[in-house]
Amino acid sequence: MNPQTFFEHFERLADAPNAVPRLRGLILQLAVQGKLVEQDERDEPATRLLERISAERKRLVKEKKIKEAKPLPPVSDDEKPFILRNGWTWARLGNASLIIQIGPFGSQLHKSDYVQNGTPLVNPSHIKGERIVASNKLTIDEKTKQRLSNYIMKSGDIVMGRRGEMGKCALVTEKEDGWLCGTGSLFIRFTEHLFQPYLLKVLVSDYTKIYLLSNSVGSTMNNLNQKILDNLLVALPPLEEQKRIVAKVDELMRLCDELERKQTERNAACLDLNRVMLDRLLAAHDATEFQASWQAVCDYFATITATPDLLSKLRQTVLQLAVQGKLTHQDPQDEPATSLLRRIRAERERLVKEKLLKRADSLPTINLDKMPFALPNGWTWARIGDLARASEYGTSQKASDIKDDVPVLRMNNINAGKVIYENLKYLPASIDDLPRLYLQHNDLLFNRTNSYELVGKTAIYKGENNKMTFASYLIRLSLFSDLLDVDFVNLVMNSAYFRKHQIEPNITQQNGQANFNGTKLSLTFIPFPPLKEQKNIVAAVNRLMALCDELEAGLSRAEEDGEQLLRAAVHSLLTSTTEDSAVESAALVVQ
Repeated sequence: MNPQTFFEHFERLADAPNAVPRLRGLILQLAVQGKLVEQDERDEPATRLLERISAERKRLVKEKKIKEAKPLPPVSDDEKPFILRNGWTWARLGNASLIIQIGPFGSQLHKSDYVQNGTPLVNPSHIKGERIVASNKLTIDEKTKQRLSNYIMKSGDIVMGRRGEMGKCALVTEKEDGWLCGTGSLFIRFTEHLFQPYLLKVLVSDYTKIYLLSNSVGSTMNNLNQKILDNLLVALPPLEEQKRIVAKVDELMRLCDELERKQTERNAACLDLNRVMLDRLLAAHDATEFQASWQAVCDYFATITATPDLLSKLRQTVLQLAVQGKLTHQDPQDEPATSLLRRIRAERERLVKEKLLKRADSLPTINLDKMPFALPNGWTWARIGDLARASEYGTSQKASDIKDDVPVLRMNNINAGKVIYENLKYLPASIDDLPRLYLQHNDLLFNRTNSYELVGKTAIYKGENNKMTFASYLIRLSLFSDLLDVDFVNLVMNSAYFRKHQIEPNITQQNGQANFNGTKLSLTFIPFPPLKEQKNIVAAVNRLMALCDELEAGLSRAEEDGEQLLRAAVHSLLTSTTEDSAVESAALVVQ
């Protein structure tokens, strides 16, 4: 089996994490190790190329066209990263090239040197995908160009970023002939005894990137200097083999392009199908229409849940169906939600009379003409302030890592509708805020200050009473948990409806943080069903979320399997000593 056969089978591994970019790196690594193309014994060995390059360097020095360089040390066995094939040789870049020219110092260019429509300067930011994309804003006048003539590049040179975006490379074409190397770049000039496109493949390979990163200098920004580049090892094959390697690399890179195109098209098709199917579910007007839409979702379930992003959309759709009352059957015998609200108001009034609760200001009536969707029979709209017995900000006391004290839940502990009991901080039990701010089982925590996308996230504290407290960036809602289902309120507040219609229109930005205060929170409102249906909805959502968890775990396992297969295949190819054994062992892994 030849290398092409392996790459034809690579599509089986293309779903592994970053598979195609890693395939590109593998191709280049195999190229510089001589494992991509067959050898031809008739090819002139690479050692003869070095002899010709050395002779040409001496001639140019004698003609005073280049400066004589200091001799570089011979390549020792300890330096060689892998074994070369017959006819190949190791060479230091300084010996394989004519010149390595570092770009001009910044002090050599002045603001007055820049003009419109002048000669472009090439800095690392202008090197994109091994091509040069010039900036019209960074061009110099003719007088400056002549003053900096040592930095003029010619067709066939390779320009490289030497700081910042260090190591990026591009081949200078006829279009860029005469352009100038910028202050953040360098260029390398080779003789006709080497095939410049092959040298470009060497310079962008992972082997070279690792060498440059590990040997770069600088305290605040990595830099490349002449010595680093001079001593870079280059695996040189015969000239004709260099050309065959480049042709094969280009062919396989086109295969990568095709794989990426197919993946993009497949992902786009899955996303479109996901959107259409889920939108139909949400837009269903009656039970018959909903059942037909749900059946379509079932028919294409594997496709519309094929990635974590698609699963995330399904999770949000489940929540949206829940808040619209489309996940469960209505029972006309259930106590209507309006009666439930009256009972909550009566309980609040009792607590006020018994001086267990302060009387709160009445909240304005909800304008039913501006509701985002119609509610099922027996449901009503309810403000959060009417469902909560109390609302409080957390403690502003500075917490520490002393674990013997009281754990403090902070905004980072609210994630995906749940409390995450990790990375906790602690406060002494003696602070003035305690015992008042001890959390009680079923308290709802609202993230009032955070980044824009995280403000408004909520979770229910399910721990023991009087064991933990919470930080000031959270609001604690103590709901009438005997008369409503706090988990239902939590899932509504984490739904797309609540985010879009209640949170985002009222977020304020201050000092780079998004904010949402307690007064605004009390005015937000949610769809409120009968108590029994609240519990049924929570149970249905939990079942569907558990299914999503299983699907996500399956995707993760498949991703890990693909990763292991890909890693094994790459390892087999890169560590084999012969072309045939490399391809055979990798092909066995793929099969």
